[in-house]
Amino acid sequence: MKKLLAFLLIFGWAVQAFSQVKGVNNTLGKNYQIPSTILKDTVTIQVYLPRNYQKSKKSYATLYLLDGQWFFPHGVSAQIGYTQRWQTSDTPEFIVVGITTNDDKRWGWSESQATEFSDFLEKELITYVERTFRTTQERMLFGWEATGGFVIKTLTYKPALFDAYFAASPTPIYSLYFPMYKKHFKALTQRLSKANSLKNRFLYIGAAENDYPAHYGIANLVKLLNEKAPKDFRWVYRKMKETAHEMTAYQTIFQGIKSFYYNYLPLTFNSIAEFEKLGGVPYIKTYYDQRAKRFGFNDAKELEKAWQATMRNITLIAVGDNDYPAFDRLYKEFKSRKLLETSFMPHAISYARFYLMHNQPQKAMEINQFLLKKFAKRAAPYNMAGKIYEKLHKPTKAQQYYEQAVKMAKKSDRFRLSQYEENLSDFLAKQKKK
Repeated sequence: MKKLLAFLLIFGWAVQAFSQVKGVNNTLGKNYQIPSTILKDTVTIQVYLPRNYQKSKKSYATLYLLDGQWFFPHGVSAQIGYTQRWQTSDTPEFIVVGITTNDDKRWGWSESQATEFSDFLEKELITYVERTFRTTQERMLFGWEATGGFVIKTLTYKPALFDAYFAASPTPIYSLYFPMYKKHFKALTQRLSKANSLKNRFLYIGAAENDYPAHYGIANLVKLLNEKAPKDFRWVYRKMKETAHEMTAYQTIFQGIKSFYYNYLPLTFNSIAEFEKLGGVPYIKTYYDQRAKRFGFNDAKELEKAWQATMRNITLIAVGDNDYPAFDRLYKEFKSRKLLETSFMPHAISYARFYLMHNQPQKAMEINQFLLKKFAKRAAPYNMAGKIYEKLHKPTKAQQYYEQAVKMAKKSDRFRLSQYEENLSDFLAKQKKK
């Protein structure tokens, strides 16, 4: 009976407690009604401001999303993911503006309607946003499917209106399937041939593997860009694997923003081949010069940290690829820039190990002598010294350092103690056989 009463009391308390829990509205940004003289209509927009907007006096770039009724949350998600998730942002903070597009009008981009809507963007909406919020006047425009086609039209006829154009599965674009759009395609061809007409503009095109029927026009568009795009116009085309037409929008938003701000983060390479293709060490300098000019990263200490990150990245890639000529060349190149002094201990140990693996014990010793001074209380450099002296056929020295590594690991480096004990045991076993 007592247990039953206790249960009923707890159950009653729980029911009462949960009955007092209330939900609150969870909203992303604010909605605004924009009366348009040009469209003779009222347009609903959604606006999301950066987290630090109210606390700062900074101005921000703006991402404009057509079909905001669907894609505004994804623009916000990209903004949060790139600027709030880590201590270091992947991109600058930016304002997100979603533009509601009526479904019955999405496909109605006749010549006059497209002109009207682009005039609305230029003369009414952008004017309102830049008068109401602190903006840098750097603008990005996104559209999917029919509104993606409008993005391409805007790039063709008003390229200066936006700095970046993100088009997901853009359609319709001229092809045998869409012959009626030949005029617009010809206009884009002429735009591409005009000097400086697309200078400093950026276009990102995202498409599904089987993007019927959009792929007909996209194939034509990509062929044209490959043949005619000027060098000062940067563009990216990405065919998305295992992605349906309906899903290209989300990836295009995220990847388009990241590609537009490609030089915001410290430079990294994916391979030695990529490093050499882009121009090697001179390219690193060009990258950081352009990065400083674009984003104002002029602090000497921060610039040096970025350089060090890039040097470690490409040097460790050479180690991972077992590319000794590239590694030796890079290590010598970066030595004067204090690569060793600014490397983390595991990375520097990797450099010494790599030289030793390629039968260069003297070069390995040079690195390890530095580590023995800088990390005198860590076991790893002593263990590496044991390996180097063993390679140099100096068993007495090798044993001393192997034993010292075990001794120090017992004090502060127990994570690798078993490894160092095994190295010492293997060495002693080999000595007994001699």
